[in-house]
Formats: sequence, C-alpha cells, structure tokens
Amino acid sequence: MQIERVTDPGVLEAIYRLRVTAWRARVPAFPDIGRWSDEYDADALHWAAFDRGAPVAAARLTVHDTLEDAPDSAIYKKAMPEGLPLPVGVFGRLCVAPGYGGLGLARMLDDVRIDFARRMGCECVVGITTSGAPRLHAMSETGFDVIAGAVTYESGPLATIKGTRRSVMLRRLVAEGCLS
Repeated sequence: MQIERVTDPGVLEAIYRLRVTAWRARVPAFPDIGRWSDEYDADALHWAAFDRGAPVAAARLTVHDTLEDAPDSAIYKKAMPEGLPLPVGVFGRLCVAPGYGGLGLARMLDDVRIDFARRMGCECVVGITTSGAPRLHAMSETGFDVIAGAVTYESGPLATIKGTRRSVMLRRLVAEGCLS
C-alpha cells in the first residue's frame, strides 16, 4: 500500500469516520460519535493508505508558528522545553482500521509527515500518543524522544477516556535546531 495526500472532501469525511472506527476497536471506552473532526482539520495536511478505494489508515499534520495555535496547545505548552524553535509540525489523528495493524502503515504515515514537515521548514515535530509500548517504540525508532508521560487531554473525545497512558513526543528535524 502507498500513502497518498488527501484533499477530497468525500475522502476526508471517510477519514473522520475511520478515526472513530479505529479508536473504538482499540479502546472500547472511546465515545461512539460517528465521526471525529475538529477545527484544525480544515487547514491540516492529511494522508491516507487505501484498500479498494477506501481509507484504511490516516493521519494529519498541522504546522504552527506558535504552540498556542497548535491542537492540544495546553499540553504542549506544559511539556515542551523553553526555546522550542518554530515553526513546529504537529502530528495528529493517526488511525489504522481494524485488520490493518502490523502492516507498517503508521510508520509510513509518520515518514511522509516528517518529510513534509521538514520541507515546510519545521525544525521540530511533536505529537501525543495514547498508544502503548509498541507505538512508543516505533516513534523512538524514527527519532522521537519522550518529553512527558501521563498527560491529560482537556477536551475532545480523548478527554473522556480515563486511565489511558498518553506521552508527548518530540523529534528534532535539524541537528542543532531543536532543544530536547
């Protein structure tokens, strides 16, 4: 499977539904909200892997000149080191459909987002993962460092899930460009 950039509104709508399906399959406590979209989706960059024309994995990247403008900004402001160079790329909304895990799709989506963030001039990429050790290990293999563990979402569907470990991750894209 290949990763493709997505801009088509119909495909984006399918991705918003996939987010819920994928999360509910992994975390039954995730609310059954039908679709998951927020105010950042309109300006975000989206990618997906497809099987028979339908998205089976997807992720987004947003780019920000300040952390205050980023999704989950309260978490990043608490967790990130002082002097974080900007702009910063923010990973978000990674999801893989049931039955498609273990194919390397998350890694492929990470790689394309890292490459795009670098081309957009980002010196750092940040993200929050609510997945367990395998996801943390995979992100570490691509150069991310854990900055903070056990962070709490303040809003959105992930705020309703109690007892799930969440870790803030940071990856520098330029050798001296990002503090860790």
